[in-house]
Amino acid sequence: MANNTIETRRPDKRAANTEAGRREPRVRLEADPVRGRPANENDPGSSMMLAKLRRQPSYAPYYAAFFLSLTWIAGWFFTFSSTLTADGGVASRGLPEIMRALALLALPIGIGWVVAYFLWRASQLRHVSEVLMQSAMRLIRPQDIATEGITTIAQAVRSEVDLLVGGVEHAVQRATALEEIVHKEIAAIERAFGGNEDRIRGLVAGIENQRTALHQAGLIINNDANPLLTRLEANTQNLDSIIGNAHATLGRLEKGMRDTTVDLARAIDEVAGRAAAAGEEIVGQTSQLERTSSVMTGEMRDFSRHLASQIEQLTQVTGTLGAESTE
Repeated sequence: MANNTIETRRPDKRAANTEAGRREPRVRLEADPVRGRPANENDPGSSMMLAKLRRQPSYAPYYAAFFLSLTWIAGWFFTFSSTLTADGGVASRGLPEIMRALALLALPIGIGWVVAYFLWRASQLRHVSEVLMQSAMRLIRPQDIATEGITTIAQAVRSEVDLLVGGVEHAVQRATALEEIVHKEIAAIERAFGGNEDRIRGLVAGIENQRTALHQAGLIINNDANPLLTRLEANTQNLDSIIGNAHATLGRLEKGMRDTTVDLARAIDEVAGRAAAAGEEIVGQTSQLERTSSVMTGEMRDFSRHLASQIEQLTQVTGTLGAESTE
């Protein structure tokens, strides 16, 4: 079950890779050139360092500077509102007072934003320094990285070997089962061929006995009924034609048996040599045996009917001759 599951997943993965490979040229043609990526991007340590480099520092200093600026502006307006709204307004105030008020408004806000930028930049530099420190530690101990790579390769090789061993064992099991099936089919064909051969030999022996009996009956009739030879000549010719038909039928049966025997022997050899086509050859030989048996059975039935009709005719002729001799 595990091997089948892995074998079904691997074609899906290959199909997905093929589909991705087909789509990749289109993306490359349409999109902008992609920046270069390191070869060890899939490594956990390298991925972590890249994530730290790409991570932006917190913007909390800017938010704090913004809220402090709003607070300072509100305090400045609250402090200088009486001065700005007094009699004469801003025009009645001197330039030094106006510059001092503007300096009190702008300088703290600028200092707050500069401090926020320095804090944000310090956080970014701290992230970069951590990444550089980790890279330096990895460069100091390269054997750890090599050990991890070798372990990964060994695991991949071990999994592939397990898959190959499982596939070979499955193929051996299937070959053993196929060999057993072929042996069973060959034994069944041999049993069927032996039974058909025995039945056909019995039929041929019965036909020979009937032929011998007919020949003896003809001799008896010729010896005992010499005066009736003229009348029996026509019947004798009929008997000769029947015997000739019997000979022809026997010849066809023997030829059919020989052809069937040769075909069966050839079929058995082909079955032993071509295990993959055993089922089709067995079905073909079985159907041919059935057709041959049906043809032989039909011919035997026709021959038996013809013999029965001839025997009835002989019986009638004998009865007629007996009646005439009695008269």
